Amino acid sequence: MVCMVLPSMAITSHCAVEDIRYEVYTGSAIGQFSSTLNYFRSYMFAEYPYLFRPANPAMYSVEQNDENVMYEASERTVIVCAFVGTKLIGCAVGMPLDEFNATDPDTNAGCYISDPNYASFRARNPQAFYFNELLIEPMYRALVDLNQLYTRMVDALHSVFPECATICMLKIDTSYDDPLRPDNYEESSLSLERLEHRLLVQQGFVQTDDMLRITWNTIQVDGTVCMQEHPLRLWKKSLY
Repeated sequence: MVCMVLPSMAITSHCAVEDIRYEVYTGSAIGQFSSTLNYFRSYMFAEYPYLFRPANPAMYSVEQNDENVMYEASERTVIVCAFVGTKLIGCAVGMPLDEFNATDPDTNAGCYISDPNYASFRARNPQAFYFNELLIEPMYRALVDLNQLYTRMVDALHSVFPECATICMLKIDTSYDDPLRPDNYEESSLSLERLEHRLLVQQGFVQTDDMLRITWNTIQVDGTVCMQEHPLRLWKKSLY
């Protein structure tokens, strides 16, 4: 069995909350952050419960991987960035669900929607904005204001996606009997998954019974890595 440990969440930055500024970018402007997004994904999603490892790390480091290209192609993509000085320390990224087409198993992003019912899933969620990624460097997680990231994203939707009726997020469920669940997981409130949960609860999202299956290269109990399908649960919130 592999003993998974979380990144050291006790490490904190020397900056203060007031040192962090938030900026919003839309559409192709996300391209200037492609390399940093790739870097964030490559190690942050290795955390439990995602346990993601790029099938081809060299390809995943390519600035224009398929996920970034998809973001840049939409004028309605929104990224809210948190900076300390000029350093990007975290972000929230999303785009309209009907434009999120990550269904190609050969994608170089290393992750794709494998659910055969994706078309009907999107049909059940019309005019929805998909809050796809929350990425924050570990040493700043206690300082970044999740509500700032969310509210600025929603504010941007009024101009780029005014017909948006719902904002949604897909969240992986965790299990106490998961053999890869770290022993310190309950105390590690600054893991990405726990931050996602806190944001969803604070902002009044509703947990639904709707699930979507997504496949990514996953670390196994014996330490090997293989493509594995995961069910993710839909959380949603009406904007009206």
